[in-house]
Amino acid sequence: MSGHLQISRNKYPIHLGMQMTQENNNNNIVAYVECPPYPLAQLQKEEEFTIGRGVYNRLVLSLDNVSRYHAVIKWGDNGFIIEDLGSSNGTFVNDEIIETQHKLQAGDKILIGNQLITYRESEKKSEYQHNKTLKTDMGQNVFRVPSVEEIKHLRSSLQGNIETIPLFSVLQMLSGDNQTGCLTIQNSELVGDIYFKEGSVINTQISSGAVGENAFFSIMKWEKGQFQFHKEKLPLKETMQENLQRLLLEGLRILDES
Repeated sequence: MSGHLQISRNKYPIHLGMQMTQENNNNNIVAYVECPPYPLAQLQKEEEFTIGRGVYNRLVLSLDNVSRYHAVIKWGDNGFIIEDLGSSNGTFVNDEIIETQHKLQAGDKILIGNQLITYRESEKKSEYQHNKTLKTDMGQNVFRVPSVEEIKHLRSSLQGNIETIPLFSVLQMLSGDNQTGCLTIQNSELVGDIYFKEGSVINTQISSGAVGENAFFSIMKWEKGQFQFHKEKLPLKETMQENLQRLLLEGLRILDES
């Protein structure tokens, strides 16, 4: 893919440190824009999510075939819609060009220029219905957006430091690349292993004895540590068979409550 994807930090930056829960037909539905390997961005009913080449968009795509103000995702009468803003090359949803507006459904594939974006919805469980605002702000590492150069280096080396490359982005990349193997993360006290099989998480364990989802969510809270991915290394036992995106969404909610 040509070009350089950036997340705007100007007027309306994508910020996973904000409370962005909104209502769909169901108060428990939370909507997201997914553009791996970058962090998920939650949508909110009160704010338009603009996409384009201009620096004041919420999602800045520095690509030659993207217009300065290309498209916008906003709340409609009964859900989120995407609208083309008179772009030169059009906005596509599920391989069909949209004339003006299109009501988004979970899993819709949006193509702007040559950048693929996925619209996601997730049902928020009752125990998370009174979320506080996330304490992590853009300046902290957990949700920092890595540069394209950092992601390229990660793909070639498959090792690094989670203070430099956020664990969130490492996991997104491994899943998006359909990797099979073990991601080992070591902090000052513990060692954690997250096993992938063709992009799905099949086992997580920590040297403290924790296994499964509890171990995964515990590792998500780590802010320091070295990581290395061992290709084709599989666990002795599969304790999970999970889609990474579901785990990450659940992990964000748990971080919200911590």
